[in-house]
Amino acid sequence: MEYEYKKIKGMSSTLKSQDGGVWNYLPHKVFLEKGMEKKRVIFGDVTGKSGSEATERICMQQKGSTKTMRLYPYSGRLSFFDKVLGYMAAASPTGKVGFVRIRKKNPLKLALVIGLLLVLLVGGITFAFWNRGPSLDKNAIAYQLPGQVKNTDPDSILLPGYDVLEMNEATQTVDAALLNPDGNECYFKYIITLKENGEELYRTGLIKPGTAVVGFKSVKKLEKGSYPIVIKIEAADLKDTEHLYNGGAIEADLEVK
Repeated sequence: MEYEYKKIKGMSSTLKSQDGGVWNYLPHKVFLEKGMEKKRVIFGDVTGKSGSEATERICMQQKGSTKTMRLYPYSGRLSFFDKVLGYMAAASPTGKVGFVRIRKKNPLKLALVIGLLLVLLVGGITFAFWNRGPSLDKNAIAYQLPGQVKNTDPDSILLPGYDVLEMNEATQTVDAALLNPDGNECYFKYIITLKENGEELYRTGLIKPGTAVVGFKSVKKLEKGSYPIVIKIEAADLKDTEHLYNGGAIEADLEVK
């Protein structure tokens, strides 16, 4: 259905449509001041997008060609992001004269919402980063020392002892418990390296008191033999993992069989 564009007095503002047409219209303020919204029918809304024969549209002849805009159903209430630019006169296919409303997105509201979303996004990421909790080792399980030995002195740190660790050459796995004795008031982190050159073989995440990583796989493939190693134990505060206590470095042998 086609509506015919009409020129009337006072249509001082212009709108350029998608197909290059230049349309005169009454500014919204002028339209309201004249009380025309109460006297005239509103056929629908345009946004500047071109119309096709398959849709309702408003048409005009300009510079030897037909210019069109798609006509959307009229709604008394606009969305939060829309604003009214003004109105242009038009005639329906039956000859009835009325107006077409021009609505556009409000850039200030769009910018405000986008800015708010960015603030929320950055705030959410920051909150998640600072509240993600300590990076605990997912492989750690509940573990007790033989005889239910535990640390009973909250002012000291109980370190386990290691002499020889055994590795299976085929699987490159070590059958040993990297533990944090129950009663310690700190997390443990293990870093195992070759004594000869400091090359790292394995590193744990944070291990809670009363848990252990039981069995682990070396990140470096080793052949059969005996390798002197250093088992470094870092101790971190339970509330602030950036705060480190005195840990220990234990020299041991890794037997690959």
